[in-house]
This record gives sequence, structure tokens and C-alpha cells, in this order.
Amino acid sequence: MLRLAAGQARHSVGRLAAAGLAVALAAGFLLAGLMTGTLVESGAREVLRTRLGGADVVATTFDASFTRENLEAVRATDGVAAADPSTSVAYRVSTDDGEEYVSVATVPTDPGLLPRPVRSGSLPAADDEAAVSASTAESLGVSVGDTVTLTVPSFGADDVGVSVTVTGVTADLPDVYGWGRSSVTLTEDAYFSLGPTAAGDGGMSDLSSGAGSGWHGGPGSILVRLADGADAAGVIDDLQANVGPTAAYLTSDEYIAEKLTEFTGNEDALTIFAVAFGTVALVVAGLVIGNTFQVLIAQRTRHLALLRCVGATTGQIRRSVLLEAVVLGLVASAAGVLLGYGVLAATLGLWTDAATSIGVELPTRISPSPLAVLVPIVAGTAVCTVAALAPAHLASRVPPLAAMRPVTPPSGRTTSRGRKAWAIALMVVGLALVGGGVLAATALGSRGDAGGDVMVGILVVQIVGSAVLAGSLMLGLVFVVPRVARWIGAAVQLALPGRFRATVRLGTANSVRNPHRTSATAMALVIGITLVTVVTTAVSTVRASLDTFLGTTYGADVQVESAGTTDDGQATALDPAVADAVRSVDGVLAVGGVVQVFVEIDDRDGVVYGTSVAAPSPEALATLEDRDLPELRDDEIVLPPSFAGSSPGWDSGGTAVVSPADPFEEPGEPDQVDGRELSVVLAPVAAPMISTASARDLVPGAGESSLWVDIADTADPAEVTEAIEDAIAAVVDGDQPYVLGNAVERAGVDEAIDTVMYVILGLITISVVIALVGVTNTLSLSVIERRREIAMLRAVGMTRAGIRGSLLLEGVLITVVGALIGAVTGVGLGWAASYTLLAVGDAATLAVPWAGLGITLAVAVVAGALAAVIPTRAALRVPPVAALGSE
Repeated sequence: MLRLAAGQARHSVGRLAAAGLAVALAAGFLLAGLMTGTLVESGAREVLRTRLGGADVVATTFDASFTRENLEAVRATDGVAAADPSTSVAYRVSTDDGEEYVSVATVPTDPGLLPRPVRSGSLPAADDEAAVSASTAESLGVSVGDTVTLTVPSFGADDVGVSVTVTGVTADLPDVYGWGRSSVTLTEDAYFSLGPTAAGDGGMSDLSSGAGSGWHGGPGSILVRLADGADAAGVIDDLQANVGPTAAYLTSDEYIAEKLTEFTGNEDALTIFAVAFGTVALVVAGLVIGNTFQVLIAQRTRHLALLRCVGATTGQIRRSVLLEAVVLGLVASAAGVLLGYGVLAATLGLWTDAATSIGVELPTRISPSPLAVLVPIVAGTAVCTVAALAPAHLASRVPPLAAMRPVTPPSGRTTSRGRKAWAIALMVVGLALVGGGVLAATALGSRGDAGGDVMVGILVVQIVGSAVLAGSLMLGLVFVVPRVARWIGAAVQLALPGRFRATVRLGTANSVRNPHRTSATAMALVIGITLVTVVTTAVSTVRASLDTFLGTTYGADVQVESAGTTDDGQATALDPAVADAVRSVDGVLAVGGVVQVFVEIDDRDGVVYGTSVAAPSPEALATLEDRDLPELRDDEIVLPPSFAGSSPGWDSGGTAVVSPADPFEEPGEPDQVDGRELSVVLAPVAAPMISTASARDLVPGAGESSLWVDIADTADPAEVTEAIEDAIAAVVDGDQPYVLGNAVERAGVDEAIDTVMYVILGLITISVVIALVGVTNTLSLSVIERRREIAMLRAVGMTRAGIRGSLLLEGVLITVVGALIGAVTGVGLGWAASYTLLAVGDAATLAVPWAGLGITLAVAVVAGALAAVIPTRAALRVPPVAALGSE
């Protein structure tokens, strides 16, 4: 059977090539997913070891920091050759030209503990000296001999700045997970003296106390180098006895392993994520392989029957087909592993740049683990074998007498009622699980009970429901695809002139001639398109929901708020030059001033609420033209709907007493003399609003302390916001007004959403490409199967253009039907997923990604046409007379 399988595979190389390509792509994708975590972990391990220098043991504490006495106790422990403090607390280094936040290290007592070599100059020897890292020196423009100010951020106290002279420049620290590259090296005495007690004279405090004065209280960890021959376990026991049991003492390997576990959680999730999509790609490849072998078995009917005539058993026939599938899986998977490794190696520089931008360093070389190589090969081979089981069973059932009959193209198998019943049952169960998850999330969210574990459980249920729906599609597409294809074909016939209708009818009939094969091919596309649509729908819904949320959080695209306050706590007015500067910025459509006053709102029933209320000018209200707002009357106050839940009196039609207040004092009962009774109107506003006259009646002389800015829809929010900040800085000295708002928040969130979407779509693209390979393969095999039929059509007068058009339409129908079914399924699942994640029904604004769906459909049409190119050339290359000859 080995010789038979080899011979069959050798004679079917061309037909198996597309299926092998699908497996290779999936295996390479799976390798890349498995290597993702390995790359990140290797880079992080290397960086952590470098940052530890030559430390053998690391002492860490989280409840407090080590004191200098703790450090000396560590040094006095038997077996300790050297010990130095280590900290990740951010200090500020500044010059007249700028500032930078850095970590601080001390001059090591053992050169082996210094992970940053000196590039120029020397390490500090006096308490008013420091060495800075290369990146710090470059960004601040300092060199040896210059003076910088080192400031310790002190919460609740004035920041303390001390002047130090730069004595040397050290190499940068390797970055890992945002710890930073920049550092400053001080003497140990200088380090322990820094802090709020380090004084107002600008110099170092008295060092005789030896205490870890300063808010940091000392280092968070101590790096320990052991003496030659010292036992790490014994030294750790002594450290626990001498220094204290509240600290953790780990060997360097244990410390690195702990940090990797802490840091690489996201990378583990990324690996699982990538492997999951690699698995989807393998499933899609399995569908392509199953189709390929079914057609190959049909083409080999006479050959298999002759083998039966000369004594081959059904078991031998079955094993020969399975062996062919195993060989295909091994060869294609191995090629895919090599392909994946080559792509990773070729693009390592791009991956390194991307990882460095988020604080992760990758190794300069790729060393794939045995697991990363074996898993794709085993998985690819297993998928090929499983996909060939049904065709192998069909091959074993070929009777010997079939050798005496003429070879006829396989006809589409009939579909059973049982299959339809199972498809409907699975669909009902899947919809119940997915829909039930949505209802549960909405109910829990409305009660505020949507905790993290609960939501994870609901999402798991919905994922199971989605898998059940996928099973329903696999069973039910055979009923749906032919019908939808006929509908689309009929619509195309009506839209085209009469001379093209025969070609359309032929292409439509050919696309549904074998429903099982067409449905299996379409299913591969449905999987990929569904995943793409789920992502784009979820992103569109999140964006729409974000717009709704930000619209009720901020009043305008951009708000400029005064940074100053008066003696009674009210905001100071903005300089008119600020408004003029903002108006001059490109992309700004309108600017309006707003009087903002801090008040207390009383419902006369014991509920008193302190808040800032806005009194927008007509120009400011014009920036909210897309919001349905009531007219601001002098006897009314407009409240957000959330206020109605705090007091029945604050519902529409109720009344509220509004009085001026100091934001720095506890809310109390408003002064009824100064207060005004206003009628309540509820509206979708970000904060309470009153008329300008009411605001100035409450706080006489109140000026416009805020600006509402409307920016053009075509403008980049981030660029416009930055330009507004620059324009304000040019006209304002001292404290700068705050710039915030819808566009500011949206710019940051949009960037994060886009990054996630592009990563996911990039992963899914592989599955779509494999599915399109399957379409090409199906059309190619269909052409081989219908060689005589195509030749007959040409013999009776059908032109080459007609043959080409019918095959093109056949490919387009398969891809368009798959795209439509995938789009409908994806929109539904995308809504369910995003609705569940948002957890609160009225917080979710469902959206349809019309642009994305249009692009998907257009790509499906083009892809279907391209998939038909190779089969069409094959069909037209054979002369009709040769094709009509007996095989």
C-alpha cells in the first residue's frame, strides 16, 4: 500500500498542491503563534538578568522599603560578598532645557553588581555628584561637568530639588515592560539622604542620621552577590533571621521566573489568542482537504475498482488514501513550519521595533523550541488525516464492477431530513446560549452585579453557543447555499442583457450542481468572514457606544478649562486672548465661552449635591448642534438623567434650590437667601446647565472660565488638540488651562481600538486566504471533472468568453454567498459580544459596520474572480477534440 499511495500522490501532485498550500499556511501560522510567547519570554529573561547584574540573591519587600540598617544587616550576613540597593521609583532630572524621569542607582560596592558600564567620565565620588545614562544625557543635552537638578517627588509635601554635577555617562539600562532605560547613579550616602527632609537650602541634608529619610524610605529591593562557595539556601535562611521575615529572598533565577510570571500574563494570552486563530486556520484547511480528497476519489473510481478486481481489500484501499493524506500533512506542515520560521526571521526587525515601543525587548535571534516545531507538524498531519477519513471510507466502498462502467462525474448527494433537523436543533441551542448570555449580562449590568468572574462565565457560555452555531452552519449550509446562489444568479440574469443570460444560467447551475462540495467550500469562507465581521461589528458598536458615553461626559469636542480659582473656590475667568488663540487653530469650527460656577443643589428633602454647573453662551451651545437640548431659561436648570435617580424631586417637572458654594468645603444646607428655586428639566447633558443670567445672579461678576470648541469631522482630533495646547501656551504665562473633552479622549481610545482591530484582522486574514485557496482548488477540480462537458459546450458553439464567464460567475457566487452568510452571522455575534461586554443594556449603542461590510463584499467579488483565473486557463487550454476522447 505504501507504493500505491506514493504512486497516487505522484500522479496527483498538481491537484494536491492547493490543499498542501492551505495546510502549509495554517501550520506556519500556528508556529508563529507558538513562537510569540517564546520570543517575548526570551527577551524579557535576558533583560531581567542584565538588570540584575551579577546578583545571586534578590531581597524584595512590598509592604515597606528597606532602611539603611537593613542594608548593613544584609552586608554583615555570612556568605554575602556585596549588597547594593535597587529601586524603580521615578526621580526627576531637569535642566533649563527640559526634564526626564529616571530610576536611581548607587555606586556599587562590587563592580559585578553594576549592570550599566561607564561610557565616559567616572562614577560619582561625592554626594553632590551623579552619573547619568546615555539617553538622559542626550535628551537633556548634558555632558560631563554640567549641573542638573535631581528632584524627589513627594506626595503631600513640596518637591525637593538638589543640584548635582555630572561626573560620567553610563550605558542605558535594557528596557522591560516599561521599567525604562534612563537612570542616574548617586553615592549611597546621597541616595539615602534624598527626600522631603533634604531641605530647603538646596543642598544635601545632614547625613549623620543614617536614616532612609525621604518619602521613598529607602530601596524596594537589595541585590546580593554571594561569596565564592557560599550556599544560596543557607544564606537566605540567615538573611531571614538577621534582616527580618517580612521580606522575600529569592535567588536570581527564582526572581526572574517570578517576574516573568507576573509580566508575561499578557503574552501568554497573546499566544493563546494566536494559537486559537491558528487552529481556526487549520479547520479551514481541513475543509479544503476534505473537498480535495472527495473529488480525487471520484476521479479514481475506475482505478480503485481495477485494484479491487486484482485482489485489493477494502482495508488496503482505505489505508492507501489515509497514507496519502498523512504524507500530504507531513510534507505540507513541515514546509509551513519552514515558511513560518522564515517569515518570522525576515520580519524580526519590525517585531522588535513594535515591541520596543511598548517596553518589551525581543532577542536578536530566533531559536524555535521543539514544541513550537512539533505541534504544527502533528496538528497539520492530524487535520489532513481526519479530513480524509470520509473520502477514504467512500474509496473503500467502490465495487469491482465499477471498472466496467464509464466514468461519470459524481453527482450531488441528496440531503436527509435528519441532517436538516439536526441543523435546526443546533441553531436553536446556539441562539439560546448566545441570546441568554446577552439577557443575563443586561440584567446583571442593570443591577450593578456584572463582576469580572461573572462576565467571563457569560462569555464562555456565548463562546460555546457560537461553536454550536458553527456546527449548525456546517450541517445546514448544504440547504442554504444552493438556494441563495440561485437567488443571486437570478438577480444577475435580470440585471444583464439577454446575450449574457445563458452564461449566467450555466454558471449558476454549475455552482449548485454538487451542493455538498459547494457548501463545504463556502463554509471555509463563512468561518473567516464571520470572524472578520464579528471584529468590525464589535469595534463599530464600541465606537458608537463610546460616542454616546463621551457625549454625556463632555459637553463638546474639546473643552478648555481655567486652572485658577478665586478665594471662594470659584473658577477664574479665562483671558479673552485664549479664545482668540483657539479660534486661529486649523480644524476649529466654532468656539464659545461658558460661565462655570460651583453650586449646591438641594431637593428640599435632605439631598444636597455639590457640583459645577455650566452656563454656556449661544456660541457655546452652537458647538453642541448635534445634541437635542432644551432652551436655557432663567427659571430652569437642566440636569443629566442620572440626577433623577438621586432624588424624586430632580425628575422633570420638579424643583431644585441652587446656591453658590465653595468646592473645598463639605456640602451643607444651602443658604436659602442666596439660593434660587429653579424648575428641573432632564436632558442628555454632560453636567447641569443654567442660563448665563442665572449664573451671574448666583455669583456676581462670574466670567467665562471655560471654552467649548467644535472641531471639523475631517480633522485629526489628536493633532487639533495638540495645536490648541500650543496656541494657548503662546498667549498664557504661568498655569496653563486644562484641555480635555470628547475629542481628546476619543483620540486615545481610537488608537487603542485600531491597534487591537488591526492585529485581530491580520490574524484572521490567514484563514480567509486559505479559504480562497479552497475556492480555487474546488473550481480547478470541478473543471477537471467536467472536461468532456466543457468540450461539448465548445463543440456546439459556446465561445471561450462564455466558458470563461460561466467559471468566473461560479467562483464569484461561491465567495459572495459565503461572504453574505458570514456577514449576517458575524453581525449578530458581534452585537452579542459587544452588548455583553458593555454589560448594561442602555450603555450599548449597536452599530452596523456598513463600510466594512461593503469592502468585504467587494473583496469577495474580486477574490472569486481571481480564484477562477487558473481553473479557466486550464479549461480553455485543452482542445475540445482531445477532451472528448475517452480517458
